[in-house]
Amino acid sequence: MDHYKTLGLSRVATKEEIKEAFRRSALNFHPDRHAQSSEALRHRSIIRFKQASEAYEVLIDDRKRADYDSGLRQRERFGKWSAGASPDTSAGYAGGGYDGGGGYPKRSAGGGGSALNVEYLFRIMTTRGFLMSLAFGR
Repeated sequence: MDHYKTLGLSRVATKEEIKEAFRRSALNFHPDRHAQSSEALRHRSIIRFKQASEAYEVLIDDRKRADYDSGLRQRERFGKWSAGASPDTSAGYAGGGYDGGGGYPKRSAGGGGSALNVEYLFRIMTTRGFLMSLAFGR
């Protein structure tokens, strides 16, 4: 999920723009506003409200935003690692797989037997999830 797209913002949005976009989104998707709606519409509005809240929480905090932007830049540089993954889970730890496929690592193009691709190892070892697991033994 792209937090900027969720709130309809550009990457250079100011804190005031982030607050305003969240306020608009919260007013549109707040669960209380859809209390009398159909079950499906209520469910969609709850999901959108939670996504907007998460996006606001990340983008309004300077440190979290810097981490998030760093993850976005890595994904753009190396391509999408797994479908629908956020920067925190893009190495395959939460479900998509290392190469976007079956969860098996790609081999090097040189045909050198079982040697792993160095770029692949770099991507895994620099993800936030891997570093947190390493630091806290999760």
